Amino acid sequence: MKKFLIKLFVFAVLFFAFDKLFIYTRNILPEHDTLDNRLDLVFKGKINKDLILMGSSVGDTDLLPHAFQDSLNLSTYNLSYGAAAITYQKFILENLLKHNSKPKIIIKLITNDTEFYGSSGVNDMGFRLDRLYPVIKYKTVRDELVIREDINPILSQFMVLSHFKKQHVIDLIKPKQEHDDYYNEFGTEVFKDRHDSLGKWSYNKNPKYDFEKENLNFIEDFIEFQKICKVNNIKLIYAVAPTYMALNKELLQIVKNNLLGSTNLFVYDYSNKAYKDKFNFADPLHMNPKGAIIYTNELIEFTKTILEK
Repeated sequence: MKKFLIKLFVFAVLFFAFDKLFIYTRNILPEHDTLDNRLDLVFKGKINKDLILMGSSVGDTDLLPHAFQDSLNLSTYNLSYGAAAITYQKFILENLLKHNSKPKIIIKLITNDTEFYGSSGVNDMGFRLDRLYPVIKYKTVRDELVIREDINPILSQFMVLSHFKKQHVIDLIKPKQEHDDYYNEFGTEVFKDRHDSLGKWSYNKNPKYDFEKENLNFIEDFIEFQKICKVNNIKLIYAVAPTYMALNKELLQIVKNNLLGSTNLFVYDYSNKAYKDKFNFADPLHMNPKGAIIYTNELIEFTKTILEK
């Protein structure tokens, strides 16, 4: 029995020593994320800007950060993530403020029609776990993955190997890739093959809000996002982003019902025929560069009035 215990102890020591060898491997994972390293920059405290743009994929397609910077004389950075729900955006905001100097103003886009749609599970796809994996070396990220039930809460405290996902192994084995799409110096994804409208879809004149798809947790985080900005004395603009449909009035009312007095709401001029022109859109949800100029300029003029307050 004594020999068995000694062997077990030696095995445990060797195993944990072997396990710790993977700390270096885990910590270089961000270097293999050759497309989007913005979250790593957030944790390193390198996003110290006056104006932060946030949202889902509409934040990439509908906003032109350089125009904001030139027109407002505010250093500007885009932290929008495709398919990201408000819960994930709040996570980004919390860590942006924890590790970087706070911005003067934040503009967060609201997707017309679908802003509060999503499943109610802790692993809702709107929380971009795939963007957390490359930066799993940070304890804050591992803690969040535990909350999301994505890694084991006990093993993650003691075993470095438990931090690795299948995607990590793939990323480490394959050579670093050159991507056609890339993120520019303003944090915006640039799409090489972003097409203009092919004109194959029709304009929805009377969109209806689908309450069965509504995630009440998203509305709670929508409110919490505002509270974080208010406590930190950050001006906040919630800006409705146009889609190729009429403005969803039911969604707009839900937004208004959950606004704090400190939050500024921007609603694009939906009487403008440009927002009904399919050739200003790349697809029903996203504007193309031509449409983005129109929307960005309108939003810039509204932002100027907020900065003057």
